[in-house]
Amino acid sequence: GLVGGRKTDSAWERAIAEVGMSGVRLEGEVMVLAPAAGASMATSDLVEASGLRLAAVVDLNGGVLLDPTRTAAAMSLLSELEASAYFCNVFIQVAACDSIAQAIIHHFGSPRERVVVRMTGNRPPEGCALLSVSGFLVEERLDYPGPRRDSRRRNRPP
Repeated sequence: GLVGGRKTDSAWERAIAEVGMSGVRLEGEVMVLAPAAGASMATSDLVEASGLRLAAVVDLNGGVLLDPTRTAAAMSLLSELEASAYFCNVFIQVAACDSIAQAIIHHFGSPRERVVVRMTGNRPPEGCALLSVSGFLVEERLDYPGPRRDSRRRNRPP
């Protein structure tokens, strides 16, 4: 069907689009969650450069995290995906990291070792503390290995 002018291939992708996110389901083992297209692509490159395959890539399209109801719906849909691991690269400016951390804790539950979170932006110490106390792996810095040899991009993420 069509949602927001784009073709979706699965009920999960349609539900993601209805919440206001963009997402594609793939056949790998790691789900990537990031706040915008550029961060989604850079995070996906990082995962694939480490030798892992993507189960899904989800772009929050920024505004989803400003509405608690949409944040809860988004996290619920993401936790339904049967990925081996979830990589949440929460690099945001406006939404509060502690609110996002609470949504991650509530919807992902356990096993928590499957969820890795990188969180920077608005109130990251509070968000990281909540996640750490709840047993989630919080990464402060992730090194980007650089573009693939066949990449023609000139700009690299930090």
